Amino acid sequence: MTTSTEVRPRSLSFWQRPWVQNVLPLVTSLALHAAVVVVAVLAYSTVRMVVDSQRLEEQPFVPSSALIQTSLAEGVKRVGLEPDPTRPPTQDEFPESADGWAPKPGASNAQPTLIGGGEAETTDAIIGPSPNGDGFRKGPALGPGAGDGRGPLAVFGPHGGGADVAFINIPGGEARTVVFVCDASGSMINTFGSLKAELVKAVSALKAVRGFNIVFFQDEKAAAFAPDLVFATPENKRKADKWLDTVTTTGTTNPIPGLEQAFRSKPQLIYLLTDGDFPDNEAVKQAIRRLNKDKQTKINTILFTSGDAADDASESLVSLMKSIAKDSGGVFSRVKESDLK
Repeated sequence: MTTSTEVRPRSLSFWQRPWVQNVLPLVTSLALHAAVVVVAVLAYSTVRMVVDSQRLEEQPFVPSSALIQTSLAEGVKRVGLEPDPTRPPTQDEFPESADGWAPKPGASNAQPTLIGGGEAETTDAIIGPSPNGDGFRKGPALGPGAGDGRGPLAVFGPHGGGADVAFINIPGGEARTVVFVCDASGSMINTFGSLKAELVKAVSALKAVRGFNIVFFQDEKAAAFAPDLVFATPENKRKADKWLDTVTTTGTTNPIPGLEQAFRSKPQLIYLLTDGDFPDNEAVKQAIRRLNKDKQTKINTILFTSGDAADDASESLVSLMKSIAKDSGGVFSRVKESDLK
C-alpha cells in the first residue's frame, strides 16, 4: 500500500518577500542620496555666510568729512572727543553723570541733533540740526536756537583730551592722578607765596577727570588738602585755593610723612618740592624705594629756592633729588623764584 505525503510550501520571511527585495533597496538608495545632497547644500550655505561676513568686516569704512562738518561739528557742543566728533558725548564737570548728551544738567529730553529750537523766522515744521550748535530757544517754531545746551548729562570723562599736567613749568604728561608734595618748613617762608600761586595755577589747569591732592610736609608731620585723591572739579579747585590760604610755614624739613601720605593714593605722578637739605637724605631715599618699590609712580623733583640759594645747594641734596627722579622715570629741575617772573 502506497502512502502519499502532501508537501506544503514554507512561509517567506519579511526580507524574503519580493516587494521588500525589489522596493527597499531603491528607497534606501534614494534616501542616502537625498541626505548627501542636503548635507552638501547646508555646508555650502555655511561657507558662503562665513566668507561674506569676513568680506564685510574687511571692507574699509571711509567717514564723510562733509557730513561731520555740516552736521556734527555745527550741531551740538561736545559731541565726542575732539578731534573725533563721532565718539560718544562726554562732559568733565559733573561726576554724577548718566548716559545723556549735554555738558550741563537740565530737564530737556530732546535730542539737539534733531531739533533746532524756536523763535525762528520760519514756521515750517522742519526737523534739522541747529546751525548755532548751542541748544534750544522757547517757542512753537522750529529753527536756529540759542539755548544753554542743558539736558540729560553726558558720561563723565575727558573731553577733547585736555591739557597735560604741569607744575612750575615742569610737564607731567598725561597722568590721570597727581599729588603735589611740597616743603612747608620754616626755611620756605621767603618763597611760600610764590609756591602757593604756582599750586593754584597747576590745579586750575587740571581737567575735572583728573584726580589730585596737595600735601605739605613740616615739623615731622604731613598736612593734606584731602584724605585721598579728589576730582579736579571747579568746586574742589575752589576748596583747594581756600585751603592753601590757611597753610603757613613752620618746623623742620622731613618729607617722609608727606611722601607716605601721597603714596597711599597710588598716584601716577608726584611732584616733590623742597628748598634745602633733609635731616637724613639716606632715610628719604630708602623710604621712597620702599613706597615705590614697583615703580608705578613717576616722581618729578624740584629744588625751589629764592635768589642765588639754588647755587648754594649741597651736592648731596642735588644728587639725592636727581636719583629720586631718575629711578622713577621722572625729571629733576632747579628753579629759582625769579625764574617764575
